Amino acid sequence: MKITCNVIKDLLPLYKEELLSDDSKILVEKHLETCNTCKEYLINLCEPEVVPVDSGRLIYMFKETIDKDKRKNILFFVSLISIFLIALFFNLTSPMYIPYHAGLVDIRRLDKGLVYIKINEDVSRHKLTETSNGEYVLETYTTTLDKFLNRLEKSEEIASNVNSLYYSNNDNTEAKLLYGIKSEEGVIFLPRLFLTYYFYFSIFCLIIFIIIFLKTKKDIFIYLSLIPLSFIISQLILKGFNFVTYNEMRDFSSIVLLAVPIYLFLFSIKKKINSA
Repeated sequence: MKITCNVIKDLLPLYKEELLSDDSKILVEKHLETCNTCKEYLINLCEPEVVPVDSGRLIYMFKETIDKDKRKNILFFVSLISIFLIALFFNLTSPMYIPYHAGLVDIRRLDKGLVYIKINEDVSRHKLTETSNGEYVLETYTTTLDKFLNRLEKSEEIASNVNSLYYSNNDNTEAKLLYGIKSEEGVIFLPRLFLTYYFYFSIFCLIIFIIIFLKTKKDIFIYLSLIPLSFIISQLILKGFNFVTYNEMRDFSSIVLLAVPIYLFLFSIKKKINSA
């Protein structure tokens, strides 16, 4: 009985996978020696199957990858530039207090309990604050930016119901009495220390989040840990290790403002590491 090519073609897949018995294998090989058609059929069987590629889907995935990388790069550079600009602006506008000296301030009592205050020195800024009932504190200062822009002005103030008026140098020295009755103990206006507490609280939160991450291995705690870390870095950039402040609201708001781009910067780095 003659074995046809159709029979051999039915056996070739089994031959390719080496699933035939020795006798069947010999039979197939003998046929292949004389039949080019079946030999070509076997060659085609041995070639890897080509899976058709959806070119539209491939282009979409490629474009999506490029867009993600572009967004990460934009976030990286925008946050980095923002960090630099905010830190620069903070330092350019930091108050440089002017020590009291003779002729700096002229005080005159007016009618109806009013006091006229004239700052004779050309300074860029001043602040008059009522600290308690009838007690006022005067501060004068300039900034690096004001000096660069030559922003100088002679200032005048009128205060009411003044019992005493002090001039503070904001250097831990006793305040200078300009008007009224001096306190027996003297007056010293001390800097605020609350930034120190926020700094150590941020370190505490950072340690807690890291410990939780090490136990759970959940990325959410890495992103949460970036919040106190951003605050710590922001405070070190703006204040160094000197956390005392005479401008608590300005310093604290600046630290929080700078912490935002620092967080985005660290966030973009984490995303780059994840996609590497």
